[in-house]
Amino acid sequence: MKKAIAILLALMLILSLAACGEKAKDTPTPAPTAAPTQAPAPTEAPVPTEAPAPTEAPAPTDAPAPTEAPAPSEAPKPTEAPDPGTGLINLYLSYDFVGDMTEEELRQQAAEMGAEEVYPQEDGGVVYVMTEEAHQNLLKELSDAIEEALKEMVEGEEALASLRGITHTDDYSKFVFEIDRNAEDGNEGLYALSLTISGAYYQAYSGAFEPMSVVELKDAETGEVYESVSYQDWLDFINSFSDWGEGGEWGEGYEWESSIPLPELDETVLLDQEGITVTATGFSSNYGTPNLDLHVENTSDKLVYVGCDYFIINGYATSAWLYTEVQPGSEADDYLSIYDASLDILGTDCIGDIELRLYVVDEEFERICDGDIIELRTSDYDKDWRKTIDGEEIFSDSGITVKFVSLTRSEYFPSYDLTFVVENNGDRTMDIDFSSMLVNGYEVLPWAYKTMYPGTMSICALSISDEDLQNSGNEYLDSVGLSLMGYDTATYEQIFETPDYIDLPIGEG
Repeated sequence: MKKAIAILLALMLILSLAACGEKAKDTPTPAPTAAPTQAPAPTEAPVPTEAPAPTEAPAPTDAPAPTEAPAPSEAPKPTEAPDPGTGLINLYLSYDFVGDMTEEELRQQAAEMGAEEVYPQEDGGVVYVMTEEAHQNLLKELSDAIEEALKEMVEGEEALASLRGITHTDDYSKFVFEIDRNAEDGNEGLYALSLTISGAYYQAYSGAFEPMSVVELKDAETGEVYESVSYQDWLDFINSFSDWGEGGEWGEGYEWESSIPLPELDETVLLDQEGITVTATGFSSNYGTPNLDLHVENTSDKLVYVGCDYFIINGYATSAWLYTEVQPGSEADDYLSIYDASLDILGTDCIGDIELRLYVVDEEFERICDGDIIELRTSDYDKDWRKTIDGEEIFSDSGITVKFVSLTRSEYFPSYDLTFVVENNGDRTMDIDFSSMLVNGYEVLPWAYKTMYPGTMSICALSISDEDLQNSGNEYLDSVGLSLMGYDTATYEQIFETPDYIDLPIGEG
């Protein structure tokens, strides 16, 4: 992950402290005996409806951080929070910006923010009582972090090659990227989305009841705004999953359980270093995917995050997600989610063998330790889980072989799915970037890459949406070209790049 995005993600983690590993929400802390205000509590977390157009010209990125906080908006005062009195303010943050926290975590977060009291609300939000000075300090910390990220994007060691400059409003409600269209590398949208989230966080902590932020991508040569990304786009994406399993578009009473039976697993220690112990305890399922359940103990004096950077299931390198926060001297239960389509594509009906490696970082995202590669054999190990997929070889270089497997119509989305098998027969770990596609001659950015370990195989699925097809000017899928790049994972050295687009054998129509 590039440094600028890492800074923004670190910022959001520090501010939200919504612990991934401890899901249960505690009973709200009772208010002190001081007389509360009588205004009604908010009944639901606010959701922005659209990105407002800023009323002032964008300020350059080197502008100093605001010296005064924007005035908090007129949100209803929660009933459990008393009138703060002279020199204090009530800062309300909705559930979207605090998540689920235990009472201990909530008070620790309040202390780090400089708040004097904290009051959980019935709607899932939180009210922090703090001095105006503490609030100003908090906003300056936010602003400084955003400004540092902006500087890294433009002129840092890993700056975007296409980015010629960034302007923004003082409240970070709008950013404008000046883009050299001839130098785009596909990361512009990811940086833009990161900034919309950070801008929304700044406004929320400023007191805005409906925070919003938008990033416009402007052609540096013509001045044309050719794309925009907003915080509302992020909310819409998240909310598109909200009614799954509740009679939404997946059907009445749909539970969306994993289609693969969950095997039994003996408890196995996956990592035991530097006071951090992670134990695999079994399997569970949610959101249609199997999960590997974990118990984490942190006997060190550091806040740590546990992740996974190597995961192979039934012989195939598979996408998996784990990022568990554990406070010093605490324990947490979490799970590693297996969320790509490898098992479905393989047609396997069981989980027999898993290889994985965990790592631990501190709150500065510095590595504390790396675990060993651990093999887990489940109760289904003796079943027929060893599947192979064949396809037509379309690329081979530097030990990497890519085979095209199939083109199918998606069962759930208005799109076509392209399936590939990637093999690494070399001796070093490489990142394979599916950097660009031509759909009927129209360029599409697939936003897909695979980390390939020596001696492993992986399945990669790319999508061509009906919108992409319409933009190509042809209702039929006549031709698809694919561009690939390969990087050394450790050094970021580019190993290969396809000189031209590879024509895929998709057939006719």
